[in-house]
Amino acid sequence: MTTARAYFEIYKSLPVSVKSKVFSMIIKEESPLLSEIENSLIDVQQMKKGLKPKRNVKDLIASLRNE
Repeated sequence: MTTARAYFEIYKSLPVSVKSKVFSMIIKEESPLLSEIENSLIDVQQMKKGLKPKRNVKDLIASLRNE
């Protein structure tokens, strides 16, 4: 699956209100969103290769609360 197809599959699953916000951010080319998506994909690839420890949802929530 190509990266564009993966983005589209994720985009399709979003609620309508969020889709419009994401779409406007993409059109405006707001780099924080695009760079965060790219960094997340790199993290997932590294986790699959065993270069980074795998995280579950509890770890993600805990890290978000600490920020």
